[in-house]
Amino acid sequence: PQAVGALRRTDLGTAVIANAATQILLRQAPQAIDEITRTFSLSEGERQFLLSADTGQGLLCAGTQRVAFAAVASEAEHRLVTTDPAELAALPDDDTAHTDLDLSGDQDIDLAAV
Repeated sequence: PQAVGALRRTDLGTAVIANAATQILLRQAPQAIDEITRTFSLSEGERQFLLSADTGQGLLCAGTQRVAFAAVASEAEHRLVTTDPAELAALPDDDTAHTDLDLSGDQDIDLAAV
């Protein structure tokens, strides 16, 4: 994740923000939200959403359009990327822990359940 404040301190960073076709904004810390709100002209509702977003929730911004989203990992994907110490401790110690994962992308996803 990039801190907007750090990007805005340089001409190149400001250009990157201004010219990116798509931006993804995830949960924001209270101390950063005012600058994020100004930079992306967020509404009060969007501001509050980013302050309280759960893991995997955010705003997808494309041009003047914004939509809230939730990125939902399958169990297999979650096991591959988790950094939660309790979850990691519960994983088997052997190297075969992830060899049974099917990440072919051919799995059906029920979007109504999301």
